[in-house]
This record gives sequence, structure tokens and C-alpha cells, in this order.
Amino acid sequence: MEYRETDRLTREVLESVLIESLFRFQAMTLDIVVGGIGMAAAIVAAALWLYASLIAPPDNLDTFIGELQRIARLNAYAAWAAVVAALCAAYLFGRQNRWL
Repeated sequence: MEYRETDRLTREVLESVLIESLFRFQAMTLDIVVGGIGMAAAIVAAALWLYASLIAPPDNLDTFIGELQRIARLNAYAAWAAVVAALCAAYLFGRQNRWL
């Protein structure tokens, strides 16, 4: 009888440790995914802003407005990528400080 009780307690402890390890692994995997998305978004934002800054506006007034609109679109895409990167960084900062 005592052996079975010890065996049951051991099994319960192992199950709880396994479940806790699984939750930690899932949280760690989520952190890696969010960090990767944030890193990629930051790189995209930097590349778009660099590309937009290298576009030389033409001297021709007819094509000038079109180029300015293209530069503005690139800046908008870069700003959205920076928002995604900032949200990912805020999530990871909160997880690191145990706020989330």
C-alpha cells in the first residue's frame, strides 16, 4: 500500500514538472518568435527609410509630385514596420520584467 502511494505521488510530481516545463517552453518559443518578428520589422523599417532617403527628386515638375508620393508611401510603410518592432520590444520588455 505504501509503495503504491509513493508511486502515485511520484507520478503526480513528474506530471506537474512536465506540465510546468511545457508551459515554460511554450513561453520561451513565443518570446523567440516575437523577438524575431520585432527584429525583422526593425530591419525592414531601417531599409525602407534608407531607400526612401536615397531617392533623388527629379527636376521635372510633372514627375516631382509622383516621386514625393512614392517617398511618402515608403516612409509610411517604414513607420508601420517601426510600430510592429516597438510593440514586440514592449512585449519582450514586459515579459523580462515579469509584468506580463
